[in-house]
Amino acid sequence: MEEQPQFKKEKFTAPMAVVVAGALIAAALYFRPAGSPTGVQPGAEAPSHLTEEKLIEHAEAAGVPDVDAFQTCLEDKQYDGEIDADLADAAAAGGTGTPYTILIGPNGEKVPIGGALPYEAVKAEIDNLLAGKTPVAPANPSPTPEITFRVIDDTDHARGPAGARITMLEYSDIECPYCQQFHPTLERVMEEYPNDVRWVYRHFPLEQIHPHAREAANATECAAVQGKFWELTDYLFTEAIKKG
Repeated sequence: MEEQPQFKKEKFTAPMAVVVAGALIAAALYFRPAGSPTGVQPGAEAPSHLTEEKLIEHAEAAGVPDVDAFQTCLEDKQYDGEIDADLADAAAAGGTGTPYTILIGPNGEKVPIGGALPYEAVKAEIDNLLAGKTPVAPANPSPTPEITFRVIDDTDHARGPAGARITMLEYSDIECPYCQQFHPTLERVMEEYPNDVRWVYRHFPLEQIHPHAREAANATECAAVQGKFWELTDYLFTEAIKKG
């Protein structure tokens, strides 16, 4: 099995990195042009489909077998620490908004993608990496000279072959409408490149504007304990929105 390239871990302690992440996100929201992907405007009503009651309903609909255990896990916020670690990692990797994705090539090349790019743009970057060509145009608004993130390992949520030549490392927010738009794009990538691409998901809840984002992230972790991380994550990004 091909080994995943080992990259430098984030340099901050978890509490400090979370503070840095919050500062970066706040700055990005303040300076972002009007109409750009920020999610719900400050003061807007949070969507009802991600309340605790609704998340329990969605878990059952997504096939989580023990709903009572899921509810206890959700109420206890058992995975806040893991979510904080992902927030810190997103900041260290240069993320300032969601969705934020890093394409990792066969030789460790790293191409940052900021925002919900259309499938054709993501495909072009993947094809270039597979062909050993220069990236088309990194879409991160403020490219960092060195992108660092914690090593991808068995504790990560991943779909696709471990030996895939390309890894898509996504930092996402379930309440973010642009992440909801981007999720089907990455699903299509997995359909079109089943042997060449692996998708790794990490949490990046923008709590300043998405008040239910952390709870939704916790919900997916509670589902993961029962082997249903992707089932609930996919459901929250698609079916749950339709039901409201």
